[in-house]
Amino acid sequence: MEEVKAFASNFSEQNLATVIIDAQYTYKMPPSLLDKLWPRCPKFCEDLTLEVDKNGSFEHSTYTGFCHAFELFLFWAAEERLPYLEVPDDDITEVEISTADLGGDNIVEILADLWAFAADYSISKLQNEAMKNLLEVLSKVIVGPETLKLFYCLNDRSQLKTVLLLEVAHGLCCGFYETEDEDTLAKLNGFLTKFAGLVRGEGLLDPKETSPSRVFVRGDDISAFLVPEE
Repeated sequence: MEEVKAFASNFSEQNLATVIIDAQYTYKMPPSLLDKLWPRCPKFCEDLTLEVDKNGSFEHSTYTGFCHAFELFLFWAAEERLPYLEVPDDDITEVEISTADLGGDNIVEILADLWAFAADYSISKLQNEAMKNLLEVLSKVIVGPETLKLFYCLNDRSQLKTVLLLEVAHGLCCGFYETEDEDTLAKLNGFLTKFAGLVRGEGLLDPKETSPSRVFVRGDDISAFLVPEE
């Protein structure tokens, strides 16, 4: 994330459209970046322009309460790519029971937040890039209970929630979670019913056998977890 942080710092000194993330992180959008954004992110640019004209700034609230996803969006908008987000060796165990963390920040949550941001503004290409990165990360780590809790309010039919639920279900079937984590998951409203349904084969995959991230690593079809690109 250092590459992204260094890049995003440039937007604290520009003087154009003000964007405020989670009521505490402020960015100034330069004309050059907005020119790049319009063709790929028209809804975001339209909302930004309307809010700035009306209120003097544009505000957005994330699921995580941090700025990382928006900074990744800025980087993607300018560079037309996402940076490589590597899971540190310390976060990988032989039975894959850790949660991804980079510099104190949860990579799974950041990428999920980025997907949700892109969904809010109909940026389908970014949604799919975020999803592919997320699946790669999830091939090395599991979804923590608190991470699922953050995004649990998403529509059950959203690709992100589908992936998170299937990954958690697979982890439970494989015994990757501690008892305390299992108790936390059980307290999520309706989770046990959803889990039981997935185990019965009512989902896109059988969590007793595989998970979305394992399908991705094998190079199999992941189109069910992607959104149509315009």
